[in-house]
Amino acid sequence: MVAEKVRVAVASLGLSEISQPVTASLGVATVPDDAGDADTLIRAADHALYAAKGNGRNRVELFISPARSARTPA
Repeated sequence: MVAEKVRVAVASLGLSEISQPVTASLGVATVPDDAGDADTLIRAADHALYAAKGNGRNRVELFISPARSARTPA
């Protein structure tokens, strides 16, 4: 929810000196679901960030670790 609020806030910025819209793509990962240490957390969030960019930009993507995916009902 916080990442989505950041994305919306960035998209609503009115920067007169820039002719194109400014947007943000964000990747989100959580402790302890996706990582147990800072390095793993950053790698997971980075993976989600590149998914956001690859899926059209100006969006938020949540990293889903294999362990969390296995716990999530289909």
